[in-house]
Amino acid sequence: DKNVYVGEFGKKYFFGGIAYKNGNTFSGTILEETFQGGKSRFTCKEYKYIGMYVDGKRTGRGTCTYTNGDYYTGIWCNDMFNGEGELYKNDGYIYKGFFVDNKIVYGTLYKINPKSNEKINYSGQNIPSSSLIYTGHF
Repeated sequence: DKNVYVGEFGKKYFFGGIAYKNGNTFSGTILEETFQGGKSRFTCKEYKYIGMYVDGKRTGRGTCTYTNGDYYTGIWCNDMFNGEGELYKNDGYIYKGFFVDNKIVYGTLYKINPKSNEKINYSGQNIPSSSLIYTGHF
């Protein structure tokens, strides 16, 4: 019932891996008790994140895979999607564009054709009223 630490210790830093008693795991650098730096990995029940941390928050380039099958790859700031990124939904929708504070601001929404795995993009065409495919401001 204890957290397990494996790695290299300094006065104010730790590099290595931690297995928390709640099942979460982290590998990377901890500076003054917060996750820091690139090439870090954090896994919990809800998601797995591989990427950069600043002051304990996902900040910089990273990829997060959620247990429901969704995943986001791109720029993060303060644990939120911020900047250029790609959001892949488990229902086949793909959004590529620009995010601010986890909100889609501008970009293109695609749908994967489940029969052929072909990406369908209706940009510049008449979009069927039943389709959610869109390019532009959200």
